[in-house]
This record gives sequence, C-alpha cells and structure tokens, in this order.
Amino acid sequence: MLTVFDDIAIKGIVTAVPECEEECNQAQYAEIMGEKKLKRHVKLTGIERRRVIWGEQKTSDLAIEAVRQLLDETGWSADSIDILILVTQSQDMFLPATAMFVHKAFHFKKEMTVFDINLGCSGYTTGIQTIANLLQNTGDRAILLAGDLCKYNPEWKQNGEWEEHISDWLLFGSAISATAIEKSDAPKIYGMQYVNAEGCMDISKAFGQLPRMKGDAVFSFAINDVVDSIQKFMSDIHITDEDIDYYVFHQAQKMILDNMKDIMNIPDEKMLVSYKDYGNTSSASIPLTMCINQDKFVDGARVLMCGFGVGLAWSAVYMSIDSNMCLKMLETDRIYSY
Repeated sequence: MLTVFDDIAIKGIVTAVPECEEECNQAQYAEIMGEKKLKRHVKLTGIERRRVIWGEQKTSDLAIEAVRQLLDETGWSADSIDILILVTQSQDMFLPATAMFVHKAFHFKKEMTVFDINLGCSGYTTGIQTIANLLQNTGDRAILLAGDLCKYNPEWKQNGEWEEHISDWLLFGSAISATAIEKSDAPKIYGMQYVNAEGCMDISKAFGQLPRMKGDAVFSFAINDVVDSIQKFMSDIHITDEDIDYYVFHQAQKMILDNMKDIMNIPDEKMLVSYKDYGNTSSASIPLTMCINQDKFVDGARVLMCGFGVGLAWSAVYMSIDSNMCLKMLETDRIYSY
C-alpha cells in the first residue's frame, strides 16, 4: 500500500536508553551457551553490547525523559501538542495505554488524540504514516513515541526459559524514541506498508516469557519479502540509489542487514547502523540509528527508512531530513511514580 503526504516534516528526534550497558560476551552467558557458541552468536549478529533493564524502570519512564528533552530542543510548548502516539509492545500495564502516563506527566491539554499502537519492528515507519494521516485533519503538531524494553524477569530462571532462549535475549536492547512531527512546508513523504500474518508466530513473546524467534524464517523473510518490497517501492516512487543519501533499516542484526545491503547493492557508507552497541531495539532502532549518526546529516538529506519484523509486518518511508533537526541521545535511570 503506497501513501503520499504533503507538508509534513520531522522537527526533532530524541532517543532515551537506560544507563545499564551490558556486554554480550561475558562469563554468565558463556556458562549457559558454551564459550564457542556464544562467540559465534556475537560474530553473526554483530551485537556486542546492549542497554538492558534489571530493575523497575518502565517504558513510560524512558518516554517521559525523551519527551522532556524533545520539548526543550524544539522549543515546543506542552499546549501546542495535538497528537501523542506510543508504538510499543512493552506497555507499563495491560491498561490504561502507556501514552496516558506520558500525557499525565506533562499535563498536556485534554483536547488531544492519545493512544498506544501494539506493533514491533515496523512501528516507527508505520507510526510516521499514521501521524501524517491524522495531521491531514487533526491539529498541527504531534509526538511519536516508539520503542521497547529488554527487561529481565527473575521467573525465567525458575521455569527454565533462561537457558533455553538465552540467545534470543542477547539480541535485544532497550530504547524509547520521541519524534516531533508537524504540518510544515516540506518535500513530499512517501510511505508503504505490508503484512504477512501467516508468519506472525515466527517472532513471538507470550506474557511473562522470553521472546522466541524462528531464525531461518525471519532471515528468509527479510532478504526476500522485505527486499522485494523496498525495490518495488523505489520503482513506484521513481527513485534510484542516486536519490538516497542514507538507508536506515531496522537493526535486526548484522547478518540480515549485510545480506540486504549486498542484494540491493547498497554502498557501505550509505547504510547506517547501531546494532553493535545497542542491539535490536525494536521500533526505536531506526530513530536511534539516526541519532547516533547525527553528524552525517546535512540539509535536505534524503533518507529511506524501512522497519520489518514482528507480525510479520514491514513498512518504509522515503523523506528529506533538515540539517537543523535535533538528533539527541540520552541516558537515564530515572523512575516516575504514577
């Protein structure tokens, strides 16, 4: 499904991560997996360290800090926000929506659109298109929150999941991004969305359990379905590699991204990555990757973003980025009470 939006611009991105940085190649994991298997895992995934949560920090805690910094950087007042959407699969509670806690923290106005979207790795690019659609008829300014937590649960050791699914745990990291989007004079934004729910259990996580992944199926999905769709998308909107300054794909892992890059003949310098130091951060991986590569963006940089994974769902956005757009990373261990 192809979408086109006029006069919608991103004005800033802030990504918040917990302060706890954990090395993947460490003794406690080698004891479970075996030293050789662990080293091979790290080499194939390219993920050497991640930000994890061992305590009580919640999604809303990171989201609140990201929004606070975003408002400071953009100079936006709380009263000017018309839409607040959080894309996550790590909600604080079953109900209410976690976005409500962020709304409460800033005393945003009552006349707003506020809700959560339960979506994983494709959540950022789908979230941009969702907000762009809403801004056609509702308000002028919006904040898109996106991301998930890699949070330890002591019960995993008690029921044996820890040993069985430790390799999946080592893929993921914690991050929540906040993106300022508004109606503004800007070049067109192009988007596309796909889903193949026949493979929805290829990446899954039951309540209270560790994530589980069918690695071969996900790899095949990424290098076939996703790559084919990106190439079709580029053809549909009449762009080639020469019209793209940077590719920012979901940071699934090194092996998947390397194969996608090779199949599409993407030059190394155009493929931005963050997985080495932050892991797979779900729907936050695209904005996080942009934030840590902020020095590369010049005025009018043309970016092709693509999120893919849980669902199996995937989506893409092609747009220009202004050089004066704030791209910030912050670390926080702050915890807020409701």
